[in-house]
Amino acid sequence: MVINSDETCIYVLTQQGQVIYCDLKIKDFGMDEKNPVEQFIFNYFISQFHREEITGLDVCTRKQLIATCSKDKTVNIWNVKDRCLEIEPLQCSNEECTALAFHPSGLHLLVAVTDKIMVY
Repeated sequence: MVINSDETCIYVLTQQGQVIYCDLKIKDFGMDEKNPVEQFIFNYFISQFHREEITGLDVCTRKQLIATCSKDKTVNIWNVKDRCLEIEPLQCSNEECTALAFHPSGLHLLVAVTDKIMVY
């Protein structure tokens, strides 16, 4: 955990290797009648990562994309060129994602869950 030099933001490294941050004002801490902990809203510093084990990965060289799926039931599509999350994480029903594959065009993505294959 670290606070920036202006004391306006706190950065935290989680056990999962995620970096999250919260904007804060130390001088206003505890002045509100609300619970001070409820005043702090943490966001991902870089982007949202998987919270559990990654079970599948595929690369689309034509579109410079990497897709990952995880036991946390999400699919992330990363832009290699810009080094960022291309879209918000996809929530794949209520089942763990076990594998995925890009179509060579990069326009379609197959995601395997426990008993079916979904097309995005």
